[in-house]
Amino acid sequence: MQNLWAYIQGLNLTYDERHWLADQLCAPTHVQEDLTPYTVEELVASVQEGMRQIEAGEYYTHEEVMRDLYELTGVPYSERSASKEHYAESL
Repeated sequence: MQNLWAYIQGLNLTYDERHWLADQLCAPTHVQEDLTPYTVEELVASVQEGMRQIEAGEYYTHEEVMRDLYELTGVPYSERSASKEHYAESL
């Protein structure tokens, strides 16, 4: 990869050619499948299942999700950095 990058950097490309190359390098590598939209019935069923899970206590709090996310990424967890208020302040 380093050799390829060195080769590309050594090319004498015009502005338009550089933009063309950038577009080619950033192009998706796969074609998105045709997505079938949900029916109203499927959406209602999904919402009802979610409500059932909430009522049964089968959910994770924001803090639990953030703690797991920080643990997966190797970033130290702290209540401050995982708080909704801290996130809002960072925007």
